Amino acid sequence: MFDTSNFHNVTLVFNGSQIQVQYDGKNIITTTDSAYTSGLIALEGFTQVVSFGDILVTSQNSNTGSLTPSATSLSYSANYGGPNPTAQTVQVTAGGGGSLAWTASSNAWWLTVVASGGATPGSVQVSISTSTLGAGTFNGTITLVSLGAINSPLAINVTLTVIAPPSAIGASPSTLNFVALTGQASPPAQTLAIVNPGLGSFSYTVATDSSWLSASPASGSTPASASIGVNAAGLATGRYTGYVTITASGIANSPLSVPITLQVLSQDMNETFGNLGTGWIISPMGNSAGWTPPTAYTPTMEAA
Repeated sequence: MFDTSNFHNVTLVFNGSQIQVQYDGKNIITTTDSAYTSGLIALEGFTQVVSFGDILVTSQNSNTGSLTPSATSLSYSANYGGPNPTAQTVQVTAGGGGSLAWTASSNAWWLTVVASGGATPGSVQVSISTSTLGAGTFNGTITLVSLGAINSPLAINVTLTVIAPPSAIGASPSTLNFVALTGQASPPAQTLAIVNPGLGSFSYTVATDSSWLSASPASGSTPASASIGVNAAGLATGRYTGYVTITASGIANSPLSVPITLQVLSQDMNETFGNLGTGWIISPMGNSAGWTPPTAYTPTMEAA
């Protein structure tokens, strides 16, 4: 039964493994805790609302326990847009004897701790989420708190480096091939995509090394594309190789050359059937029905 009219003092007394609960100075509960022989405090209201103000815990002996994590700093590295780095585990033990209750918390949304508390010996799994982070270095802190430890709170510093791929000239496809026939129109132009597989955008220029080869437009900013064309007029039959060169200031793989191949073929036959196919044998319709198989010619000799 709760007294709603008066204030009362509830006191917890710990002496080794023995725990006493006193109500207004009167001992009402005495029990022995064999699991935590150095004492462990837990305040629980169960189904009743209990408000705690300042809580003072006293002991006949000074605290000598300390939190001892297996690491006081953690480092992670991840590629931008890649998978999260592997989680790391920190072991939490107590120095000075006995067991300590502890909690763990993070000060960064991309930094997660599991479990968030326990009693020594225990462990904390530290995980990283890079899904919405840009490139750069990020710092966070895992804080271990144990009210019974002389070194509480204890900070574990966490450093995360998100590595961005360097800017580079990317061209797709990596080569282009054209075929032209003498006396016929040049083949249609083809598209060359120009991109930056890294972060950001950069300006570039496009040039060609052959008179029969053209690129348009001659400049742009990634991502973009260029129309690559060939002009086979006046070229003899044969195979020609030229290059489209993409240049961008400050980019490591600049200039980038894309090979272009043009094959000029002769037209060995040109029949428009404008004269109704004079000189041709025309098959009647119907899957060649009506054709007469050729007859083998056998030469003969006659006596004189």
